[in-house]
Amino acid sequence: MGTERYDIDAKAEGAPGQQAMRGPMLQALLEDRFQLKIHRESREVPAFVLGVGKGGPKRLQPAQDGKCIPHEPGMPRPQEGQHFCGLFYPSVDKDGVDVYGISMGDLCRQFTQLARQECVDKTGIAGKFDFHLDAGDGLPVAQTDELVYLIAEQLGLKLDQGKTPSQFVIVDRVERPSGN
Repeated sequence: MGTERYDIDAKAEGAPGQQAMRGPMLQALLEDRFQLKIHRESREVPAFVLGVGKGGPKRLQPAQDGKCIPHEPGMPRPQEGQHFCGLFYPSVDKDGVDVYGISMGDLCRQFTQLARQECVDKTGIAGKFDFHLDAGDGLPVAQTDELVYLIAEQLGLKLDQGKTPSQFVIVDRVERPSGN
């Protein structure tokens, strides 16, 4: 499964959306042509638990309307001076990182990607925020697992280790594809 590659050229009737084509239609094609059989399982996995640190949150400014563009998959890059909401950008002064229009749930998703470990938001902080992170506090030299702790600390948040349920897709069967 990990060594053979296939190009799939398929045509759909009508005009189904990308979500339908990449979801149920692709799954049906894989089940039919590759005899793919899967099941889903829930397991407890290690996770960061994001909470509010002593002294409360810092640097979190309510997000300014129009300061960022909501990001959708497949969107072109924003124009110069524009930013996607919830992503980290080098600051204009090159002294750190700026983030616009991010919720605590979105911040957890960023932490999950950075540290490759699930993150659960337990802050109870609602809304979207803009903030600046200072590079002088070790951000550029930090390893990714340290980076999430440094970011949380600058924002007056804390990360504890915990566990959370996570969904896994288990491949029960797959074969070489049938001919055309």
